[in-house]
Amino acid sequence: MTSPAVFQSVLEAVSPGVVVVDSEGVVVFADSRMRDGLGYGRGEFVGRQLGTLGPNGEASVVPETVPSQGEISTATGGAETISWIRTIPDGDDEYYLGRLPGAGPDVDTAFEEDLASYRALIEHFPNGLVTLFDSEFRYQTVGGEANDDLDIEPEDLRGNRLQDVFPQENVERLKPAYEPALAGEKRTTTVSIEGRDIRVHVIPVRNAAGEVVAGMTMSQDITEQRERERELQEARTRYRTLVEDAPVPIFVGDSTGQLVEVNAAAEALLDRSRTDLVGEPVTTLHPSGDEAAYAALFERHRTTGGTRRYRPNGEQIYVATSAGSRIPVEISVTRVSADGEQLALGMFRDISEQVWYETALEELHENAETLLQAETDVEIAENLVRTATEILDLDLVSVTLYDETAGELTPVAYSDDIVEMMGTPPSLPIDGSVAGTVFVENETVRTDDVRTRSEVYNEETDVRSQLIVPIDEFGVIISGDTRPGALGQSDQRLLELLARHAEAVFERTAREQALRQREHELAERAETLEAVEALNNQLRELIQIATTAETPTALVESACQLMLSNDQFTFAWIGHPTETQDIEPEAWAGAEDGYLDAVSFDLSADGDAPAVRTARTGDVTVVSNTARDVQAQPWRREAVRRGFRSVVSVPITYQDALYGVLTVFSNTQNVFSDRLEKTFREWASLLGSVLNKIERTNAIMAEYGTRATYELKSPSCPLVRVVQECAGTLDFIGLREQTEGSESIFVTVPSELSQRFERAARNARSISDVTQVRTLRSKTLYRVTITESSIATTLARFGVRLRQITGVSDDAVRAEVLLPSTMPVQRVTDLVRQEYPAAELDSTRSVEAGLTMSGHVTSDLFTELTERQRDALELAYYGGYFETPKGLSGSDIADQMGISSSSFHNHLHAAQQTVFGALFEQ
Repeated sequence: MTSPAVFQSVLEAVSPGVVVVDSEGVVVFADSRMRDGLGYGRGEFVGRQLGTLGPNGEASVVPETVPSQGEISTATGGAETISWIRTIPDGDDEYYLGRLPGAGPDVDTAFEEDLASYRALIEHFPNGLVTLFDSEFRYQTVGGEANDDLDIEPEDLRGNRLQDVFPQENVERLKPAYEPALAGEKRTTTVSIEGRDIRVHVIPVRNAAGEVVAGMTMSQDITEQRERERELQEARTRYRTLVEDAPVPIFVGDSTGQLVEVNAAAEALLDRSRTDLVGEPVTTLHPSGDEAAYAALFERHRTTGGTRRYRPNGEQIYVATSAGSRIPVEISVTRVSADGEQLALGMFRDISEQVWYETALEELHENAETLLQAETDVEIAENLVRTATEILDLDLVSVTLYDETAGELTPVAYSDDIVEMMGTPPSLPIDGSVAGTVFVENETVRTDDVRTRSEVYNEETDVRSQLIVPIDEFGVIISGDTRPGALGQSDQRLLELLARHAEAVFERTAREQALRQREHELAERAETLEAVEALNNQLRELIQIATTAETPTALVESACQLMLSNDQFTFAWIGHPTETQDIEPEAWAGAEDGYLDAVSFDLSADGDAPAVRTARTGDVTVVSNTARDVQAQPWRREAVRRGFRSVVSVPITYQDALYGVLTVFSNTQNVFSDRLEKTFREWASLLGSVLNKIERTNAIMAEYGTRATYELKSPSCPLVRVVQECAGTLDFIGLREQTEGSESIFVTVPSELSQRFERAARNARSISDVTQVRTLRSKTLYRVTITESSIATTLARFGVRLRQITGVSDDAVRAEVLLPSTMPVQRVTDLVRQEYPAAELDSTRSVEAGLTMSGHVTSDLFTELTERQRDALELAYYGGYFETPKGLSGSDIADQMGISSSSFHNHLHAAQQTVFGALFEQ
């Protein structure tokens, strides 16, 4: 907007026939004389571009010098000469005043003529109200544009005095400005009218003689302007506050490339004061010698904005400190406007750490090729130390590798500053050092003060902050600093990357060593064969011991001792599963060293110890290297700490029943070959067979036992179905295994249920024969032949008698068994669940075994009998043939057997002779 100062200058030098243009050549004022002289109407001239008004359609230009003359086209296409007589400054803009040469005198016209000229100007004054007033402050002439927001019209003022028109407070404000104007002085004041801010310029009006004849006012509504100024000032204040308080360095440059503002963070970045920087070219921020390139960068960045960290040639952008140091930065430029001027606000981010990290990362990748050329562990370790100190800029660096023989971390390579501080670094234990914890847990540890960790190896160490990174199963890389908190996240990431490179190289060398080891193993195979032969000799000794062992404990203790007679084995132990679902150690020999207490053998948990795995799977477990994956499996950690390098676990079973687990450790890796494993299986098979025989013998000899009751659910079992259908109780009297997997079972049932029992038994698919032997008081004795093995036979093989089965519901029966006091209930439970997986133990109680155990017909006395002889003897015994009075007669039994009476007696006498002969011979 053209300011009143321009028109004030026009009025001071006015004569008829004048025009005013701005610096772009746009007409902003022309009086009627000028318009009439050129032939333009009132609205046709103001606002036109002077450049379009040149003669013959040629562009006219703003005068380069004043005064000067030029031509301007008329409305009819002609040309008139115009004299440029004055340049009018207005802030950063300039206006030019021109007139027609023949328009009349300048200042020597008569008073009325001068006043008439003023009146003509007033009538066409834009953007405000203009008045002429006399010595009584009476408005003689009023013109210009009235403010639509004010209830004041020119007619309200014309002919009236100041004090008659405006409120007293306005009069008191304006009068001190009017009076000096009549005395020849200029004044400017601001009044508030109807809530609007009005700025009033007051100037004297002189005649040709220079005498003041009137006063002139030029009034403009500056309400919006003031609001904008206020908002601009608030924005400017916020802008400066934000810039000053910003945590990042900010530099503000103008369009000429000069610094106009910096904040405190910027001063701190360059270590230079605001006074030294403001007013200097932006190139002073950057290293000397490259000013032209940085000036071009600023201009390009100022124009396009955005974020840059590289110059157009691809080089990093730097700033220079007062000491001459170069700091890499990333610059984000935003264009802002302040006081009408376009500024470039640059936020500088120090990326020294990022550049260092990227450089180190690149150098690490380049170093990886050199690292791959290393052939030995020592060469690898030395390369790691050199890389960590020279590329990663770390201090107190050492590489410690796991020594499987010693069971500790041994320093293989280390930096010179370690020697200067402590001399040769010591080996570190797995248990009792931070490095050992990192190795076992396979997780990086970065601590601001290593003295605060409970597992610190040396509580008085001068090292405070420490970074330890695992190299898988090979060892760790250690870096330290005497200052607390000196190692950061970037150090950790880069050292971990170096460790990953190292793992690949160590694995390669390990494979090469494994190939060499394979060759060595081939050479040692002969020694292995010798070890197998030694075990076989010990197996023969175990057989001799087994023939005399009276208790399971004595047997397993002897077996463990025999294992230790072989120099290859360090520790051997045997444990058995318990009712609490774990493996309880029963016997051991060798360097146990607290291992059995330190390791969990809980079968219900997630443990993976070899003995637990073997008990779960029923198969042999071999671990050739206990140090592998040591971080993930606690049992390996405990084994490594005790020098156990390899291990084998073998199940001790008899007919699928688990009696225990034999576990043997060696202080050498890869000891347990396939040949040794096979020999260990033979050991375990022998132990299982002998343990079963001892239990059966103890069962026969036991005077006391345990009565256990189980609930069974199994629709596939014929015995369960028969009991459920007859809804009664079956008492088991005896059993006999026959050829081809069948068996004969003698049971009694209540006589009132005999028909129901026979019907159910004959309908059972697996029951081939049901024979009623005789009736005893209220019960009936049957011999039932089953074509598949039953739970009764399975239990009998282990000295356990199935005593009774009773129906309790439509889908379940209750089975009562009798076991010797020497046998764990858990083992019987496992045996029952082999036939009935869903079996549940209901109750147990102690009973006198005595006669209750004598009903088994499984003695070796009957092995020499024929089937007919065995049938005759069994039916005679269970049929009461030997009782007084007799139960069944010989002819009754002969009928049941389907033979003649004489044949029955022949078979019975032959059987008696064989049994009695065996008894007397023993």
